[in-house]
Amino acid sequence: MAIQYCLVERVNPQDRTAPKKFYASAVRRGSMGLDGLATRIAGSSTASKGDIMLVLSALGEQLQHLLMEGYSIKVDGFGTFRITINGKGSDTPEEFKSSMIQKFNIRFKPEVEMIARVNRASLERTNTACAHPDEDDEGPGQGE
Repeated sequence: MAIQYCLVERVNPQDRTAPKKFYASAVRRGSMGLDGLATRIAGSSTASKGDIMLVLSALGEQLQHLLMEGYSIKVDGFGTFRITINGKGSDTPEEFKSSMIQKFNIRFKPEVEMIARVNRASLERTNTACAHPDEDDEGPGQGE
């Protein structure tokens, strides 16, 4: 399977006066929800779409609970989820207050084999529009 990309002209955020350049950007067709994912899985297995929906829904609920309980969750063939914390530091443990915690992040680290499979994919340039309305605008070459 080929990963489709298109070219996007972008300004360099470090030097806005520099001429724009073209960068590869992965084509994004939108997002797929639980229903669509369950339909795809059901099409390649003997499980019903309803059974898959129940399992995926329970997986999402349990991931949330386990993360909040302090577990990292490794899903074989997929990757590992964990929580990180961003906030301010204190000079001593006694000075630290929970109000210094600014936000929590959920991090996902894909398994090495998943990354390897994606990196082995062929590439296909397309004239399909790159940007999707939900897409965050990334800088040149960032995450693409």
